[in-house]
Amino acid sequence: ETAIIYVTNGNYKAQYSITLSEVVNKNCSLKNILVDGATLTGFKPEQLTYTLDLAAEAAIPEIGFEKMYAKQGVYAGMMNASNYSLLVRAENGDTTRYIIHFNRLLSDDANLINLQLQDINIAFTPTTYEYHVSVAEGYDLPNILVEKRPDQNVALHSLSDIEQQVIVTAASGKTNIYRILYNRQKSSNALLKDILIGG
Repeated sequence: ETAIIYVTNGNYKAQYSITLSEVVNKNCSLKNILVDGATLTGFKPEQLTYTLDLAAEAAIPEIGFEKMYAKQGVYAGMMNASNYSLLVRAENGDTTRYIIHFNRLLSDDANLINLQLQDINIAFTPTTYEYHVSVAEGYDLPNILVEKRPDQNVALHSLSDIEQQVIVTAASGKTNIYRILYNRQKSSNALLKDILIGG
């Protein structure tokens, strides 16, 4: 935009032409990045990448931001399952991208969801690691039925005719061992099941 100014001093007349231009802001840095309403740990406007640790099953937190000035444009959202992007456009068109990487920590949960014995009821709780079960002398030990988490590894071991173990390994490597100890009961039944005559 151009403005023309006329100045008269007695018989002298002068014309001045002044060109006015708007100052366009080149700043494409954010003032703040928020995680669930609190400032992102270690945030600095000039630092563009951050890593945020999340528990294995935690939800992605809510990400917010504060602009340096009103005319900045900010386009925010998930780039993929592990990275959040904040693209900042300055008034003059320059851009800067902030990236938050979500680092999923390996689960250390080595507790089973459920453990049962075939044809034998036990009162299972995930944090009880030893069970005592009665079984008749001469019978095979029951099959073990387990319900585990997707990232757990489970190994079943029969150590003897009176002990079984279930070894559960979490994604982090932590291990819990469930022991099933059997009390062999001798039968007091002296009756025959059947008598066959002639085959």
